[in-house]
Amino acid sequence: MNCSEYKRLYPKYTNFPLPKEVWDTPEGEAHTEHFCECAACHEWTLAKRVEKRGAKVEDFPCVHIAYHVTGK
Repeated sequence: MNCSEYKRLYPKYTNFPLPKEVWDTPEGEAHTEHFCECAACHEWTLAKRVEKRGAKVEDFPCVHIAYHVTGK
């Protein structure tokens, strides 16, 4: 899976709770694998989660701190 495909499929695989028939597929596995292996998409995903929480990544030193500080 490439980064463009990962980002295109992001909404499908982040609408929790995910039914097993969604995540337990070759595409679902590829999406999770890409998240774990691609640093750029991992950070992009963290930024999306921070934004969903109503915060701005730019207000923090890095996306990782933003993610952890804004978490519940």
